[in-house]
Amino acid sequence: MQTDNGVFPVIEISGGLGNQLFQYAFARKLRQDVGIAPVLSLLGYKGSKHQQRRDVEIRSFLNSEFQYFPGEDIGRGITSFYQNLRVKNTWKANNQLLQTISETSPFNAQNIEKASNGFYKSSLISLHYWEDIFDETITMIDGAIAAKCAIPDGDLALPNQDVLGIHIRRGDYISNPKTRNFHGFCSEKYYLDATEKMLSNRASIKNILVFTDDQASCLPIIRRIQEFGLPVSFSQASEPILGLFEMGLCGQLIGSNSTYSWWAAHTGIRKVSIFPANWFVGITNYDIEGFFKVEVELLQHKLATQ
Repeated sequence: MQTDNGVFPVIEISGGLGNQLFQYAFARKLRQDVGIAPVLSLLGYKGSKHQQRRDVEIRSFLNSEFQYFPGEDIGRGITSFYQNLRVKNTWKANNQLLQTISETSPFNAQNIEKASNGFYKSSLISLHYWEDIFDETITMIDGAIAAKCAIPDGDLALPNQDVLGIHIRRGDYISNPKTRNFHGFCSEKYYLDATEKMLSNRASIKNILVFTDDQASCLPIIRRIQEFGLPVSFSQASEPILGLFEMGLCGQLIGSNSTYSWWAAHTGIRKVSIFPANWFVGITNYDIEGFFKVEVELLQHKLATQ
């Protein structure tokens, strides 16, 4: 794994499961380009007063290709490497702070100079970084999700083609003022309009299953969705990976401005998907259509910030 001088690429893992999967996909591409498997750093997980501390979800089902630090025996060299990060051999993909960079925007990736001793710190939410290995990466991740979430026959009724899955992203999109003003969140009107559009075109839908990180704040939306006359229930998935697995099995999906939704659209079974056209507050110069590799319908809606 290490180079002759005892160092190797390091990718800092950050965010929730959706972002982590994009960073993992970039790790596969980086390994291909520089010929050395990067180490996935977990040092960025410090928690926040605005949200519950996130876990490194990918480690529970993607643990055979790369090693993680700390917590894995990755040999000598890592200590000296981290000591030198601040002064030399450091590359940053600055699209993590896109609002400060005038020449770029979310999803429109910058060219990153890849190096065997590079340090990569970014959300990395762009297909540009790994598009040429997209199919094999999606197949691998999809298989790993299914293997992790395998349920014995008869133990649980899983979603199917008759189910409309709705992802209502809340969490730090509401609780963290900085995140709320950058990402915003999908409004009640977006979810109602998307549900009406989906039901008007898909007579086969028999149930609606809601995926969310904050059930209490979603109740007003749920009550309005119930007016469409179909049974509505919350997913009982106890972990984000289980929720992603279930969402991927829904025949129809209403996503949010979240990479967690994006992965649900690209994994599991083939589905009909609706997503918001706007993913950020006040930022418009990004290619949202190019961000998807499956067919989705994009609805124009203003994101809410309060």
